[in-house]
Amino acid sequence: LGKDSSNKYHLHDTSVVFWSQKPTKLEQCVSFMFAPPSKDNPDKNTEVIRDFLQSLSSGVLNDEDETPFYILGLAPNAARISIRFWRQGTVGEFASHIRQHFKDLEIIKSKNQRVYFSLFNLLTQVASLNKMENLPPSLASDLSQSIWDNQPYPTTLQMQCLIRIKADRNITSIRAAILKAYLNRKFRNHNNPPKEIQMALDLENKNQAYLCGRLFAILEKIQSDAIPGANSTIKERYYGAASTTPTTVFGRLLSLSRHHLAKFDTGKSVYYEKLLQSVITDLDSNGLPKYLSMDDQSRFAIGYYHQREDLYKTTTDKEKN
Repeated sequence: LGKDSSNKYHLHDTSVVFWSQKPTKLEQCVSFMFAPPSKDNPDKNTEVIRDFLQSLSSGVLNDEDETPFYILGLAPNAARISIRFWRQGTVGEFASHIRQHFKDLEIIKSKNQRVYFSLFNLLTQVASLNKMENLPPSLASDLSQSIWDNQPYPTTLQMQCLIRIKADRNITSIRAAILKAYLNRKFRNHNNPPKEIQMALDLENKNQAYLCGRLFAILEKIQSDAIPGANSTIKERYYGAASTTPTTVFGRLLSLSRHHLAKFDTGKSVYYEKLLQSVITDLDSNGLPKYLSMDDQSRFAIGYYHQREDLYKTTTDKEKN
């Protein structure tokens, strides 16, 4: 716990110390994967995470390494310090768990976006005003433990992420990655798990909430192409309702899109009409969902993000050609 020790990290009200029986690469990397970035070198965390994952892939860091590794989570309790959690295992075991955590967070993103997210990045993305002190008290500790144990993320993380998306009307790559990882980890060990959510647009995913998210992204793109430079899009006004009670707003949005499509030339209009139809065809013939659970709100957000990124990539590719 010494001031200059690199074998610790602090998140919210939790201090975590860790050590191995002998010096290891995992011990050198952990604080960068969990702690806030340095003000002097904000990219250092990303560089260390990339190096750690490459070391596992190349065999420099062996996930069968039996070197004992220990983790202790501490928190203030009145005038004392209480133990939040205690874990002991091997370097190989914990390295494997951390690798799975980063693999679960993989998602399509534009070239200028950060590739890897530290635990601090994840938490600030779901916090009001991006401030850790605005998070539920135990979230940092609970999420940290779920990573070390290779267990599902806490439900509080999903709930906070959905709250911030609706409040900010902004589905960032980190938020989409959090929801994807949350759902895949939640259902992975079920007896009959659903197909895992992919990194990028999945045309084989027929989940109704995922399709509704895709449809919303297409309708938003049609509007932004029809009214370039508009101060706001349907996302600002309708995202909350569309992602919670789709049946209440999609009829209106589809009617609105017809006015927007009328502004395009024939080729562009046909392109978007076919794209819309490709999604609508897979929606339930009995009608859109009346209400989406938190898991389905997450699938909606991921479907929206996947489709939006695919539309952006398609537009960029056309401009290059």
